[in-house]
Amino acid sequence: MVSQVAQLILLTVNKDACTLADRIRQKIQNRTFEYKDKVISITASIGAASMVPQENIDPDKLINMADKALYQAKDQGRNRVCSSSKELRL
Repeated sequence: MVSQVAQLILLTVNKDACTLADRIRQKIQNRTFEYKDKVISITASIGAASMVPQENIDPDKLINMADKALYQAKDQGRNRVCSSSKELRL
């Protein structure tokens, strides 16, 4: 089963967002879960993006950047963090 979850972290720059995302990814990877008497492990692929706050910003652009980074993480083998290559300035 594959699931996608969105998380918005305010007031961080791309580097900080990636550091935090990787800490979250590691916590998920290092935890095991029990389900119906079976121990299972899960991993996380995370896409990060950031933008400089300004008036008239279209949040869909930020979401699209993060979504592209997420699929880049999945394409590169999963269980990793990828980010947009730049902060979005509109």
